[in-house]
Amino acid sequence: MKNYTLLIINSFLTRLATSSYYLTILWMMYSITKSPFLAGLADGITAAPLLLGFIVGALVYKNKKKKLLAIQSSLLRVIFLCFIFFSLLYNNYIITIFVIYLSTFFIGLSSNIMSSLRVLWLKVFLNEDKYKSGSSTISAIGSLAQISGYILAGFFLLTRFSISVFVLIFFYLISIIPLLFISYSEISNDEMEANLKDIIFAGLNYIKKSESTKELIILDMCVGLIFGEIGILLTVLTKTALNLSPTFLGFFFVSMAVGTAFGALLIKKIHLNFMYTFTLFTMIGAISIATLGFSISITSTLILIFAVGISEGAINVITFFIYIKIIPKEMTTRIQGIFDTFILGITAFSGIVAGFLIEDVGLFNTLYVESFSLVITVILATRFKELKLIKG
Repeated sequence: MKNYTLLIINSFLTRLATSSYYLTILWMMYSITKSPFLAGLADGITAAPLLLGFIVGALVYKNKKKKLLAIQSSLLRVIFLCFIFFSLLYNNYIITIFVIYLSTFFIGLSSNIMSSLRVLWLKVFLNEDKYKSGSSTISAIGSLAQISGYILAGFFLLTRFSISVFVLIFFYLISIIPLLFISYSEISNDEMEANLKDIIFAGLNYIKKSESTKELIILDMCVGLIFGEIGILLTVLTKTALNLSPTFLGFFFVSMAVGTAFGALLIKKIHLNFMYTFTLFTMIGAISIATLGFSISITSTLILIFAVGISEGAINVITFFIYIKIIPKEMTTRIQGIFDTFILGITAFSGIVAGFLIEDVGLFNTLYVESFSLVITVILATRFKELKLIKG
């Protein structure tokens, strides 16, 4: 359990810094450019490296020094944050925008690597009967870290952008410390010697033969696209529709993170089949997002965002539990890379899509489109034959 505890500490610090970075970049880009589309583009670039998930997952699997790889990935974040910090000191917004886009890509690439490593380590450090409780706990801890990160960003954005970025550098640095103390025997077998092409196609062939895995990929792509648009929607809602400061944006993100943590813990108490639980929590999200279009007060907005968080948190645990249940341990990193490509990679377009919709049809009509899309996702899920047989 020592390694699992260290993994949780690293996840907490990393999630704190990443959520703070996410809010900071959205607010900075929207403040500088006044364009939802350009701010959404920065949001999308964060997830763009996940389109390389095929290769990243295979490289992580093939790498024999995964702990060192994790440390190097964390240092990569620090280096590119330093680029943003110095560009802000130079006080040229054109250079700053370019550096933000470039740095955001590489920080996203680092997150891609850590995603594959974290899923593998979760399966290595825990027994099979602890998968659901372990994934639920790490999801809840991650949500609590998000709360801290959003509060942190909301507070420091009231000062100077450069100060906000400096704080991010600090937290990414200390997140490396738990990684230094993780100790376990690296997985080593003949498959490690296979070439990159064989490793990638082994993952693809497994997915081709597994109906439940294909269904999960399609479902996660739909959910990822819709929930991935929440960030830019809340940013525009806060700054334009409600005319509030970044501190309130932080509070809104906190409300969603608390809801996500609550949803992740709540789902542990529910033992129904997949279809019932997925439909219930997806409809909670659909209704809450649509109702945001009618919200005119801070209190009602906080409550509705909290409900959206419950929906997302529960769905995240449901799909992650199914993932670690149906995927063999030896295939984890390879399949995770493919999942990142299809599922998380689509979030690279979610912010861009949301920004385009906001500029084209307006904020409130965009909220209605998102709500309707979740309803369509539920209808799609009822067509899946394998997933609806799975019980939690």
